Amino acid sequence: FDPKGRPVYWVGPAGSGQDAGPGTDFHAIENNCASITPIKVDLTDHGSVEGLSHWLGRV
Repeated sequence: FDPKGRPVYWVGPAGSGQDAGPGTDFHAIENNCASITPIKVDLTDHGSVEGLSHWLGRV
């Protein structure tokens, strides 16, 4: 848990080969890419698009 009592999740080493294939977090990290998991699955969450576009503009 973090200092505010929220759970913290860590990515550990990959399991079997199928766990590290293309499209997985392990594959992204192994290939020096960021692994981002959406917390809200609504892919048309228009309310978040503006905030993300400002953030992505700084990357």
